[in-house]
Amino acid sequence: MGNKQAVFKAHGYTLVNGQKKMTMVKNESGDQFVIKKLKADQDDISNFIQQLNHPHIVGHKEIIRDGDCLYLVLEHCEGGDLSQKIKHKMEGTLTFSETEIVDWTVKICKALKHLHDQKILHKHLQPKSIFFTACGAVRLGEFGEINEWSTDAITAETEALSYTAPENLRGKPYDEKSEIWSLGCVIYEMCMLKRAFTGESTVEIISQILTGSYEALPETFSEDLHQLVKDTLQIDPATRPSVSEISMRPFIIKLFYGKNVQTIEEMNTTLHELIVQAEDLQKVRFYKTKKRKWYKRLFKVGVERQVSGKCAEFSSLKNALGGWKADGRLPCGV
Repeated sequence: MGNKQAVFKAHGYTLVNGQKKMTMVKNESGDQFVIKKLKADQDDISNFIQQLNHPHIVGHKEIIRDGDCLYLVLEHCEGGDLSQKIKHKMEGTLTFSETEIVDWTVKICKALKHLHDQKILHKHLQPKSIFFTACGAVRLGEFGEINEWSTDAITAETEALSYTAPENLRGKPYDEKSEIWSLGCVIYEMCMLKRAFTGESTVEIISQILTGSYEALPETFSEDLHQLVKDTLQIDPATRPSVSEISMRPFIIKLFYGKNVQTIEEMNTTLHELIVQAEDLQKVRFYKTKKRKWYKRLFKVGVERQVSGKCAEFSSLKNALGGWKADGRLPCGV
């Protein structure tokens, strides 16, 4: 096994900084990536990460093998994670708008649907596993399966417990409906800026989850959002909606339709402004061309007049000199 920094360099990466939780590197183009060290006996991870290619899932670039060590190269999301955004909001006086909450929820649902269609479960859905790029795009990451393979997973049990579905606490298998419960916890936290199930002890948190006891959302949120949280946090998993059913709710479709119409109107406005600018530039170019031709014509006329005048002077001088030659006297003015 070679030096870690030398191994990364051999694959085109330069170390930016190394921390306990992650290693930051950059490639020759300056793009930054996060590298996570994995347990060496996980040969199936290459097949696993190939199934994670989706616009709303953190990019898993490649696996680097170095003897008994495996390193997973991940897309670096400069915008941080949702837990950081929630903490920032808690420190101020503002909350997330309902539009933001619904928008992020739908994008998380799209990522989960991609996974569920391939019989993959996230197993670790909470605000710390939802990331944002520099331009604000949502990325789902920190998969539980990868965390199980990781050598530096540090998720606190109590923290993870707050997002655990009641049926899993009773010993039933984890499935898609378990992730809907976790999604409901995330939606609730975006609305309230605090977890749905909290307590001073593990026993208290478990009791709240098993009974579905949580503080209701304020009336500032719509009835539709109230209902969405209520449906995703149903004790009976069979009554929880699927990710597709969530995305197809009328209020969500209406919201995205309005956003699309607004986007189209903004694009049309921008297009009109660009057309006007193009027409103005064409006019300027036309007048500049016309002016240039006019200057050329004036210059040509001026030159012709100067040449004509010089020719006339030369002709007069020639005639005068001719007269001097004839009689031997200097002409007047010469």
